[in-house]
Amino acid sequence: KAVNPNWVATGGVDGALKVWDVTHGGQGQCRQVCRPPAVDGGAVAGVTRLSWHSTLPLILASYTDGAVRMWDARDGSLVTTVTGGHAGVMINGMSAEFVGADAPDGGTAVVVTAVDDGAARVFEINVAAAQAR
Repeated sequence: KAVNPNWVATGGVDGALKVWDVTHGGQGQCRQVCRPPAVDGGAVAGVTRLSWHSTLPLILASYTDGAVRMWDARDGSLVTTVTGGHAGVMINGMSAEFVGADAPDGGTAVVVTAVDDGAARVFEINVAAAQAR
């Protein structure tokens, strides 16, 4: 659920995470396009899952390159990236819970991922520290 009820997000195999404003006559207007950096050879990882922060305009996205990235929906900037042993292995599942999300600092994102090699990983992201970078 987006912090702004008129925003939705989509993710594609082309690596683009798009934030849409759906208040424009039912057509929707793309507000931001968030793209991870291309790797060697120009390949870009595709988006596999999305999760909105419940009180801040932040989106967590998992990718086919094994990374989880946090994006700022207001300006499309990359807030932080975590890999933790998933590098190069496609993430098939991601679940995120924002513990203490109502706190002024945004709390902690607890992210669980599952990948093609059968492994599962748990990440903790301090939201305030990530935004301060």
